Amino acid sequence: MAVLWMTKEAKLFEKHELEVELIYIAGSSRVVQAMLAKDIPISEIAITAVIQANLAGADFCRVDPDGRLAGIASRAIDGGMLSSPLHLQAAKLGYRLLADLSAIGIDYQGAGVVTTRSYVRESPDIVRRYLRAYVEGLHRFKTDKNFAVKVIGKYSRITDQEALEETYQHYAVKVMPKVPYPTVKGIQMVLDEIGSRTPKAKNLGPENFIDVSYLKELEQSGFIKKLYGD
Repeated sequence: MAVLWMTKEAKLFEKHELEVELIYIAGSSRVVQAMLAKDIPISEIAITAVIQANLAGADFCRVDPDGRLAGIASRAIDGGMLSSPLHLQAAKLGYRLLADLSAIGIDYQGAGVVTTRSYVRESPDIVRRYLRAYVEGLHRFKTDKNFAVKVIGKYSRITDQEALEETYQHYAVKVMPKVPYPTVKGIQMVLDEIGSRTPKAKNLGPENFIDVSYLKELEQSGFIKKLYGD
């Protein structure tokens, strides 16, 4: 979510003539319901929610770790997958990191920009401007560490400097690419996971859930290269 926060705080939505209000909704299923009701046009939610909504007949495309930590802390569970920087808290509780997926070449698609195909058809100019602002926010995230750390701390309410530093290094430096294409392999992994419970998912490929045409258009225009001075 840090890129979204950066884009908002740096007033990049306004730069691209968009009036954007950030609304926090707990739980991807509630976000999906709000989007289906057309209460919100664009969101940042996990790909799992997108796939499950599409399997139920929705038309989404994409341009809870704290509970696991609580379980580990209470010894109710022996281990689990944690997002950075929660692994630092687990380490302080005496647990050890067994594997870092970002370091061993395993792709997994997390949250990303999500909207409906109908909204893309109805409001292509808004989608283009939103992506321009988002990509510019990503650039600011990767190149302005002091501002980024301040913004992460504001929205996440993290005050621990070690956790803020780890969060920045993990996402801005290691994980997030300059051009934020969704990972096809990562989405396939999610599909395989869901397919073990919902057989219908086995017959679908990642291309059913993504639309990179607008991002590709933005990249080919030279906008992103210009941002980074490449």
